[in-house]
Amino acid sequence: METENNNQLPFLDVCVSKTNNSIRTGVYRKPTHTDQYIHLKSNHPNSVKSATISALVNRAKKICDPESLSKEIDHLKYVFTNFNGYPEKFVTNTIKKTLSASAAKPKPPTAPVRIFLPFNGKVSYQIKRLLMQQPEIDVTFTKSYSTKDVLRANGKQNPTQPPQPKRCVYQIACNCGISYVGETKRALNKR
Repeated sequence: METENNNQLPFLDVCVSKTNNSIRTGVYRKPTHTDQYIHLKSNHPNSVKSATISALVNRAKKICDPESLSKEIDHLKYVFTNFNGYPEKFVTNTIKKTLSASAAKPKPPTAPVRIFLPFNGKVSYQIKRLLMQQPEIDVTFTKSYSTKDVLRANGKQNPTQPPQPKRCVYQIACNCGISYVGETKRALNKR
């Protein structure tokens, strides 16, 4: 159980502070937090990188009082430029765009065809640009397969084994006489 320390009480990711008979709120980070997020040079689309910044800004907008919000925005700028390799202009533009976006922009009721495309560097952007020329197509990047995924998939396929049940209830007995009953959506042999 958390206790108040220096008129501050952390609760989940909120730091609640008492100052002069008023309550203030800001973002709380554990002492072990490293401020490491998706690095600029990681193999992720730019939309994921900007979404990471936007998500943290939106969290700050919901949690922080006005003074704490400006401190949190400064902290995010510092963290993304100094620890995660982002250009200051990219971070600043993403933060401005997120702060200025209205909370309730209704989208038109259209149902585009969604195409999931494995992200594989610059060629993925070129393919997306070609596909997006059609207004009814929406392209979403997914994680590309790693060598480990390919090797694991090829090494575990055995056509002689019967398929394992999915979406089942199972029971594991213990030596002490107590048993654990669980439910899974995964194949039972993966549990």
